[in-house]
Amino acid sequence: MSKTVLSVEEAARLAGKSTKTIYRWISTGRMSANTDKNGHKKINLAELTRVADINTPHETPVRISQSNTETDNIINVKELEAKLQAMERLLKEKDLRIGELKEDKTSLQDEKIRLTHLLEDKSKPSGLISGIFSKYGL
Repeated sequence: MSKTVLSVEEAARLAGKSTKTIYRWISTGRMSANTDKNGHKKINLAELTRVADINTPHETPVRISQSNTETDNIINVKELEAKLQAMERLLKEKDLRIGELKEDKTSLQDEKIRLTHLLEDKSKPSGLISGIFSKYGL
């Protein structure tokens, strides 16, 4: 499977240039690049081919070696580890929020009981008034 989006390091290897050159091409606008969610520059293979002219007709296509595949695997593992850490942070935040909501629920239930008792007390006639009503049979 051919790779169409490259890291700066991969682009530098394919172009036979340094990473500093690749970053300079990006910063001067000679080559476009996107930034992934982790802040890493990503370069489209077609853009690299256009700028670095790495695939001219008289040359054979550049192949990614096994060592580059191992590097890709290491990069993929690091990206997965970063995603895992982010998910673990989100899980901790979710658990904290659930705890806060449970405390709020308990507090609201207690308040409901207090207000219900208060309403029940208000609906009962006071001692003096109930005594007068009962004395006259009302």
